[in-house]
Amino acid sequence: MAVMDPTSRGEGGAAVLEHAGIEVERGVLEQEASLVLGSWLHSLRIGRPFITWAYTVGANGFDEDGAGIAGLRCTHDLVIRRTGEIEEGAPGGHGADVFSVLSGPIGDVPSKALATLAEAGARSVLIEGSTNEVAQLLADAVDRVIIDVPGTPPSSRPTTASATGPELVPSGFWLVGVQPHGPYVRLMAEQAIADQ
Repeated sequence: MAVMDPTSRGEGGAAVLEHAGIEVERGVLEQEASLVLGSWLHSLRIGRPFITWAYTVGANGFDEDGAGIAGLRCTHDLVIRRTGEIEEGAPGGHGADVFSVLSGPIGDVPSKALATLAEAGARSVLIEGSTNEVAQLLADAVDRVIIDVPGTPPSSRPTTASATGPELVPSGFWLVGVQPHGPYVRLMAEQAIADQ
C-alpha cells in the first residue's frame, strides 16, 4: 500500500490483513500516490478544502478565459468561476449523499466561506480568473497557484519564485513547476510546507 487512508475505521484494512497472516508492505510508491492524493490528504489534515487559484496572463494583462485553465476543472470537486458561479468540477462525478454543489454565494468572511465549502463536501476547490473576488477573499487560504503565461519555457529555470518576477508568482509561494502548455508556459507555485 502507498499511504494509509486517514478515513479508515478502526485499525484499517492493513491491520485486518496482517491479523489474517497476510504480509502488508507500506509506503510502496508513496510519493507518486501523494501526487494524486495530496490535495485530498491535505484537506483531511487541516479541515478545509485544498484551494487552487488558476489564471492566464495575456499579452495585454490578465485573460481569465484561458482555454488551458478549463482543463483543470475535472480535477477539482468544486469550481468557482470568475463570475462567482459555483459548479461541480466533474459534473455528476460525486454522489449526492456525500457532495453538494452550492447554489449561492459563500459569504464574505474567509473562515465562514471555507467552512461552507467544507460542509458541502469539497476537498479541492479551483478558483478561476485573476480578478475573481473569491480569490481575493480566500487569498490567505490559497494552497497552489497555476499561471499560464504566453511564450516558450527556457531550457533551464531556477525553482524559486524570484525567477518569474514578483508580478507573476504571488508573494509567499515557491515555484514548483514550469512546463510548456500549448501556446503558454505553465507556472505552478505552492505555499511553503511550513505555511500549510
